[in-house]
Amino acid sequence: MTATARNGREALEIIKQNAVDLIITDIKMPYMDGLELIANVKKLNHKIKFIVISGYSEFEYAKKAIDVNVIG
Repeated sequence: MTATARNGREALEIIKQNAVDLIITDIKMPYMDGLELIANVKKLNHKIKFIVISGYSEFEYAKKAIDVNVIG
């Protein structure tokens, strides 16, 4: 199954209702950013893999990704 969400909240609802193996997310999204989404998803299923994309070069985003155990 492939699904597309317009924001972090919508993505979380899709994930709650479907079996998901991989999530590709942007860091900056409305309502819930990608890192917050990852943290919430990991509470539901720690086996889901993530790919994080971003147009931002600020190190703070990378640090937050490391904090939620995103592997680069």
